[in-house]
Amino acid sequence: MLHYTNRRNKIHIMTLDPVLLEDILERLRGYPGLEHVDLVRPAAPSRPIEPENILKIGHDTTASRVIILDIRRQTRAKLQRAYSDIIRFNRPDLNQYCYTVLVGDGPVNFLQPDRGIKTIPSFLAELRMDYSAAAFFGDPFLYYSMEEMQDMAIHNQGALPEKLSGHFTPYFKGDLPAVAQVRKYFRAADKQGHELAKKKKERHTLLKNLITKIILDPFPNGGPNLEKALSKEGLDLPGETTRCYIYPFHFADKVLELLTKAQVATNTKKT
Repeated sequence: MLHYTNRRNKIHIMTLDPVLLEDILERLRGYPGLEHVDLVRPAAPSRPIEPENILKIGHDTTASRVIILDIRRQTRAKLQRAYSDIIRFNRPDLNQYCYTVLVGDGPVNFLQPDRGIKTIPSFLAELRMDYSAAAFFGDPFLYYSMEEMQDMAIHNQGALPEKLSGHFTPYFKGDLPAVAQVRKYFRAADKQGHELAKKKKERHTLLKNLITKIILDPFPNGGPNLEKALSKEGLDLPGETTRCYIYPFHFADKVLELLTKAQVATNTKKT
């Protein structure tokens, strides 16, 4: 059964994390070209998001042109059934009338000095096979070591972490801030009016400088290639069609690009 005739200007955002959800919504809402796009969240505002919420609306994604999936290691197993359904429902249309954009934490051993970029090709290949991914955005604020994840599983019953990972310690003074606080700061959620645009630009530069240090400091010899993930073109690896980006840089641009491609393909097919 073809789904392309049902496609509308919709973007489904699938995550169990209300902090990431809010950040994605705020970065896409009102972005030039996305002003009239329907951003679909998995649950009502201010209510906890459960795997059942995402499973329940899986078939609704056949009306979307872009589907954003949070595929971090910590929650991927909980969402495996829902995500499998979403891909199965949309498979005839993927990468033509509908695109999947992935946000996650990246390869488990990425930050090991002897690994780095070597871990990315097989990781992207797996995502392409499992999710027909059009793009992957690695989010440094989602990245935690295996030891940290095991500790959260034991002591916090697998709850999503509130504070940044310990690998941010060298870049912050005092105690590490909450993830929600950091995300709000870098999108200038505390500013309004004329000051908002100015602060967004300033903090975007601050964030880029921070993330550049995070991804380059462990790899003095592999920096130039990794830095391409911060660009609009993304990190292009030989033999792999899925490009790697770093969230939130050029995230809205990429979503708009894919939505436009799906929209053009749908309209062309109809005529």
